[in-house]
Amino acid sequence: MKISQFNYFWLLIIIFTCASILWFLKKDAFKTYGIEIGYRDKNLEKRLGCNLEEYLKSKSITSFNLDGNKKNDDDIFIAFQSQIKKIKDASNYNQVLHLQFSKKSKYEDFIRAIEICKLEKCETYIPDGYNFWVIPASKKVKIKKPMPK
Repeated sequence: MKISQFNYFWLLIIIFTCASILWFLKKDAFKTYGIEIGYRDKNLEKRLGCNLEEYLKSKSITSFNLDGNKKNDDDIFIAFQSQIKKIKDASNYNQVLHLQFSKKSKYEDFIRAIEICKLEKCETYIPDGYNFWVIPASKKVKIKKPMPK
């Protein structure tokens, strides 16, 4: 029985597909990183025993002010991303970044800030009104479970 060129083509397609799937699985290409954007949870703050303002008093804060000007905001986002890299490389647990949005800021600026945090794998970021707090390196905290009633 003679194998035609058409069968060779399909054999190569099947081998290529299987090899591609195995490579994707090896590289975790299908792994998704979840992102949850939530505003300040007062119940969580009560369980942790401190609120955001008390936590920020003990930290060193670097602020960036966005004014709605595209060119200026682009420069600020570049500086913001480089600052996150510096903090993560140094594992500085005492450093917090603060982005202050103006009333002229666009929603795409907020999305860009979240994308930068996701790209740099920031562990904690908190949107709070026109403020966006980023804690690039943080120690793991165990949350106390509420007492059953």
